Amino acid sequence: MYIPEGENTFWARYDVVMGLPVEHYLKSKQFAPTCALVIRKEIIKQVGKFDQSLVSGGDKEFGKRVHKAGFNSRYAANIIVRHPARTTFKAHLKKAARIGEGQV
Repeated sequence: MYIPEGENTFWARYDVVMGLPVEHYLKSKQFAPTCALVIRKEIIKQVGKFDQSLVSGGDKEFGKRVHKAGFNSRYAANIIVRHPARTTFKAHLKKAARIGEGQV
């Protein structure tokens, strides 16, 4: 995660630290956010595609199916994902609302 130039706000720094704990998600919740997901086509053929009807949480739901099917997931610390940090409280609120809506 990176802070866009000129937007080094408290909320941007917070997002860098807390925003995408990919390793934690993978090890404790058996999924990777789509921004950090690499998967073989054969796995998709076996477990199915992402559920496009979901507002949010499709990566989590998909990861649970992959895990349940017995596939192993690995965390690759050497891979770098460039994802812009959310720089405002409003952006964090919007993300929280979307995630909350996806949990229903």
